[in-house]
Amino acid sequence: MIPRTPDNLRRLWSPVWVGFVGILLAGIFALLDSSVFGLELRTLDLRFQLRGPLSLEHSPVVIVQVDNRTYKDLDARWPFSRAWHARLLRNLRAAGARTVIFDIMFTESASEDPEGDLELAAALAEADDTILSGEMITESARGGTRYTRVDPPLPILLAGGTDWGLVDDIKDRDRINRRYNLYQPKDELLPTIGTRLIMKLEGVDHLSEPEGKELVIGSCRIPLSRDLKNIMRINYYGPTGSFPTYRFSSILDDADFDLADPDMDTDYMEMMKNPELFAAFFGDDAVNPFKDKLVLVGVSADDLHDNKMTPWYGYGDSAHEMPGVETHAHAIQTMLDRSFITRSSANQDRLLVALAGLAGGLAILWLGPLPSLLVLLVLAAAWAFTCLKAFTGFNHWLPLLAPLVALAGAWTAGVLQQFLRARRERQEVRAIFSRYVSRAVVNEVLKDPSKIALGGQEREITALFSDIAGFTTISESLTPTALQELLNEYLSEMTDRVFENQGILDKYIGDAIVAEFGAPLPSESHALQAVSTAVAMQERLEELRAGWAERGFPPVRARVGINTGVMAVGNFGSREIYDYTAIGDNMNLAARLEGANKFYGSWIMTSEATWKQLGGAFVGRALDVIRVKGKEEGVAVYEIITAVGSARAPEALARVEAWDRARALMLARNYAAAEAAFAAVLERWPDDAPSRVMRARCTDWVLSPPPADWDGVTAFEEK
Repeated sequence: MIPRTPDNLRRLWSPVWVGFVGILLAGIFALLDSSVFGLELRTLDLRFQLRGPLSLEHSPVVIVQVDNRTYKDLDARWPFSRAWHARLLRNLRAAGARTVIFDIMFTESASEDPEGDLELAAALAEADDTILSGEMITESARGGTRYTRVDPPLPILLAGGTDWGLVDDIKDRDRINRRYNLYQPKDELLPTIGTRLIMKLEGVDHLSEPEGKELVIGSCRIPLSRDLKNIMRINYYGPTGSFPTYRFSSILDDADFDLADPDMDTDYMEMMKNPELFAAFFGDDAVNPFKDKLVLVGVSADDLHDNKMTPWYGYGDSAHEMPGVETHAHAIQTMLDRSFITRSSANQDRLLVALAGLAGGLAILWLGPLPSLLVLLVLAAAWAFTCLKAFTGFNHWLPLLAPLVALAGAWTAGVLQQFLRARRERQEVRAIFSRYVSRAVVNEVLKDPSKIALGGQEREITALFSDIAGFTTISESLTPTALQELLNEYLSEMTDRVFENQGILDKYIGDAIVAEFGAPLPSESHALQAVSTAVAMQERLEELRAGWAERGFPPVRARVGINTGVMAVGNFGSREIYDYTAIGDNMNLAARLEGANKFYGSWIMTSEATWKQLGGAFVGRALDVIRVKGKEEGVAVYEIITAVGSARAPEALARVEAWDRARALMLARNYAAAEAAFAAVLERWPDDAPSRVMRARCTDWVLSPPPADWDGVTAFEEK
């Protein structure tokens, strides 16, 4: 231990030291209220995940949601007829639901379905325990003034005395939903739907102004955020799917409603509405999942964009966003259980920071570098443990980062600034370069860092899309481990072919591969590189299939679509999160061509724009002129068979010549002769799938030829 000499005391109280500690503490105080506070929020998220999910076994909350599968079950897209919402409400009430809360907006009339509005209004009039949602809209007036407008549900829906509450989406700066708006202060306090539900349960008709730092609703005293008096923090009980969740279509499924999929049409709600039928099917001890429940109805389908980031995002092996309706469920459960997250006051936080900073300063002064480092580590671990226990045991949020930074600040101040600066620069460089998967991209960025600016450049490139044929069947035939082994090996081998031809791996989409050629490094032969990659992929796949067969894997074939054209290439995304990619109509066409292969039995399909740039380097043939989904003009497409000079080239050339003769007859509308010519091709090359397709087409046209004004374009409505 360093002795307490006058010199040491002078060092402790010297103006330089006092100034340093003052600056340090001032910076830490600012940390509490600055944008860096987001780091502290992340530690709060970590505390949720370290605590683990809480039991909801006895929760009265149930969720009904419109998910992606609902569309298929109903053979319909959003918005649904409000008559369906009426049916859903009646079925839930018949099944014994205590209260139904709609996290769905009915603020505008359904102009195409006025009967649906009337039907829903009638159903609401029959149900005295329903809560509808109103919308809060922030708008800007002249001069930049911002104000909040409230859109209540349609008057016709409220005519029977139905209650309603607001819906407000509150995100922290990192786009994570941690807080819940309890009410909107207008002429009177307008509750949100969760608050409205608690009011109903507590028998309270009107909200009163908060009492100090609490909003009192009957016996429920809700601690408020220390900076906003109408906000509480949600105590999330677990990740996505914590509450019992049922599909919207299942609640419609009764004896009078048929689902589009006969296999799913089980008249599920008939069992829920009939206690005897329920007991017969589920057993006497089974509990009706809707009886006496608080049922929240909302959406989770991808196209409705109501999924949120929460503190549980990334928990375990998954990274799922939470449906907005489920965030309401967690807020409601927080209020039902009175399991509120409390937080120390700002002055208490400052005192903790001051004590931690003082401890760090004294440690370095009195113990020396190495002993004080050990003491600081022990103190830091003890404080982290205290913060975790305060949260898991008492739902109390103690500041973690600020005291730890203050504790370490006095010891590391001299070197920390340099270390953080160097580390930050390394992280920035690593973050930029790690987004790219090719050394070519890195070299391009090093030559011109402006290439990483948002947006990008327009240039002519060639895009390649590859996808495994029948992947669903393959995946169903393998165990997850075997599928992972097969897919990883496949993607690695195919990606190597991309890199060998100076391509850029854009992304993997499941088993699909997206690549570009001619960007970011310009290339005059990008079309040639892309087609060379496709041929190399097919050749390597042929080799791999033999080895995979010996290991018990099913045969894997891949279709490839290639298109050349002007596309926007560069970084696309937000300022913090973005990807190097290409976008545009020509990019989409490449994807469509990949899918069009299946209609001809081909494996590599290119557009005419790509074919014209190959310079006779490949054996191929004009397949057809097609109009893909989303395009108005026809596109001439070609099949690539092999490279000129390969062992297969002579036979491939002979097949192409026979094909061209047959196709010429077809284009001349001599369908009988064309049918015979394609039959001759198949007699010599029985596996030539495109000839089989064209022969069948000619057979049909002999009996029923296309109209005289037909433009010769084959239209596809499928992707």
